Amino acid sequence: MSSILAQRAQTRDSSGRFTRALELLGEETATARIAGIYALESLRRDGEATLRGAIVEVLSAFVRRRARWEIGFAPVERTAGDVQAALTALGRAPQDDVGADRPLDLHGIALREAYLPLCHFER
Repeated sequence: MSSILAQRAQTRDSSGRFTRALELLGEETATARIAGIYALESLRRDGEATLRGAIVEVLSAFVRRRARWEIGFAPVERTAGDVQAALTALGRAPQDDVGADRPLDLHGIALREAYLPLCHFER
């Protein structure tokens, strides 16, 4: 019985951390968004397996939205710090978190001078 209660408490904690991290991703300042990215990475590493795929999808969507390639616009000089942080977090995610049924979706992005050492984007 106590293990069930502990599991429910952990689920509530993970849900709260996930919600707060998503709120940070929507903030105006890059510092807050980066804090949200690293909060999601920490939750992916420490949290429930059910959230791992969702976290990878959220980070991928964040990169697609913030580093979108737009026809007719000059490319940005450098990859923004929050986009770099999200790419780094995605690159450190084990490939099991991405899943064969839903590969990492980074289509339509423009990256200039992104630093991606030790990142694994096989899928």
